[in-house]
Amino acid sequence: MTGRLTGTLDGRPVTVEAAGRDVRLKVANLRAAWLLRRAVFGMMPVLCAAKATGLGLRLSIASHTTVEILPKPNFVLRLLTPALA
Repeated sequence: MTGRLTGTLDGRPVTVEAAGRDVRLKVANLRAAWLLRRAVFGMMPVLCAAKATGLGLRLSIASHTTVEILPKPNFVLRLLTPALA
């Protein structure tokens, strides 16, 4: 799977980039990343399916910080969003 999707989440730009078995979700700032936190519970079936197929999922915040969501969520991410643990 390869490609790029660009859209918005609550009026903030979000980009999803896929290359091979890695998917990267890019957001412009920390506030946009914080808004994603609310969507995690609704996305659990998709996240579980992605984990079962071995996809790697990472979140890039403002091109400065990248945290791993799948297959093993970053420690800080697990503290902020317990549903990912």
